[in-house]
Amino acid sequence: MKPSRQFRPTLNQTDLLEDRRVLSTLHPYYHQRLPIYQPLQTQVLNTPTLPKIQTAGVRTYELIPPPGQVNPTGTISLSYKVGGATIVPFGYVYANAHPGMTLVSVSGIPTGGTGPKSQVMSVGTLGQRQSFYQSAEGEMIHTPPGMFRAGFASIGVTPTTYNSVTGVTSSQSGELRILNVVGSPVMIIRDANLVSGPTGLAWVDKGNTASLFISNSINGVVSRFDFKIFQRGIPSIRLTKATQIGGGYATAGAATTNLQGPSGLSYDDVTDTLYVASTLNNSVYAINKASRVKNLGGPGRVVVNNSPNLTGPKGVSLSPSRTLLISGDLASGATGLSEFDLSGRYIGSLATTAASGGASSVTWNHSLYGFGPEVVQLNANDSTIQFLPIVQN
Repeated sequence: MKPSRQFRPTLNQTDLLEDRRVLSTLHPYYHQRLPIYQPLQTQVLNTPTLPKIQTAGVRTYELIPPPGQVNPTGTISLSYKVGGATIVPFGYVYANAHPGMTLVSVSGIPTGGTGPKSQVMSVGTLGQRQSFYQSAEGEMIHTPPGMFRAGFASIGVTPTTYNSVTGVTSSQSGELRILNVVGSPVMIIRDANLVSGPTGLAWVDKGNTASLFISNSINGVVSRFDFKIFQRGIPSIRLTKATQIGGGYATAGAATTNLQGPSGLSYDDVTDTLYVASTLNNSVYAINKASRVKNLGGPGRVVVNNSPNLTGPKGVSLSPSRTLLISGDLASGATGLSEFDLSGRYIGSLATTAASGGASSVTWNHSLYGFGPEVVQLNANDSTIQFLPIVQN
């Protein structure tokens, strides 16, 4: 018998098993409504981030060689190059990566031949590693992965070839790949004007819609790709618009495996601002109204320019203090992080590696399976990942 609207039984901790059986007989007329999972709120610190980093608790793990591979040359710096890092947010589910883990891209450098395969790996907070996606030989992955709640991930792939006659290794325009929950490509986007040596990646996810921001270090352009996501049944994704939103960033061209240009991106969903770290411009720019703007005709608003405290900015991340953490070479000659407020005022620096030239991706996570807030940085000099815990008190 179909229950009346007045009869809406509920369960609590004192209900007996028989009560649950009664409810089960009412299906499909009655079903218990499950709570909707909400990701944890981003923690905001009211003081600068770098002074709160607990340097004594830093954890460092090697990334090379990637899982299932060996180093063919025996020299790490000649065979692999670290790309970018992304924390898997809470509420996102993937087959080989779980919330709080770090997805890291590592590229095989085809110096003297095709080189080893590039891949994206998941790294746990204690250094455990697992392969998430592996590309073909001669394809480098410079970007960090991007994450969508529906189960899609995205990476930028740059085909790279070695000329045995001239000894020159050159990069081609490349493509943007959208992966499903098991790391298989479900969409490939090619456009030489909008995807040309992708090195930086950021995103905004609104559930049924999403946008990807890509920085390109061959033509010096920043692009935005807008998507519609369908989550009923098997999730699917459709590209709705592709737009150039910035340009004019200095690059080193394509005749290299070490692409330099607008390499680091960080999106602020509070102010709809995209921050761009441009290595050769020695600057960090801000693109206002990033989710809506069309071509600016330039790189955007200058936030940090030729700072004496930081050179060659490679990565940028909006910190829990609502400041900018920028990786690069410090005035001391070491590689590390510098912190600036959103108006470009210098706050402080922290050396993470004694040698210069090791700057790479930087990001942060406010809850890493019990370890608390941490800054996560990749070091290009020794191909390692560093977890730098933040003291909350």
